[in-house]
Amino acid sequence: DALAREMSEELGIDVLASAALITVPWPAERPRIRLHGRLVTRWSGEPVPTEHVDAGWWQPQHLPLADMPPADRPIAATLRLPRLLAITPVDPAETDETVDPQRLLAQVG
Repeated sequence: DALAREMSEELGIDVLASAALITVPWPAERPRIRLHGRLVTRWSGEPVPTEHVDAGWWQPQHLPLADMPPADRPIAATLRLPRLLAITPVDPAETDETVDPQRLLAQVG
């Protein structure tokens, strides 16, 4: 798979688990392509940059988006979002159910 190959080539790690993060259509190319961002959640090996000497490690809120290629920015920006979002009715009066945040977290958790 492309993710495993890239992570092996560029960081020297073996991907053991990953999750879908975001898909970004990129119309700048012909034919149009879709970039599939994934979050690597488990790996083996010690990540060491092998191809890009200017690689670095940042907390998501400190990622230098302006320095990234435009196609990478939406993927990196997604890392700044909360991992869990509650979606509620526009008008709480439209539902008879009281939203209990702890119950919602228990359901997803």
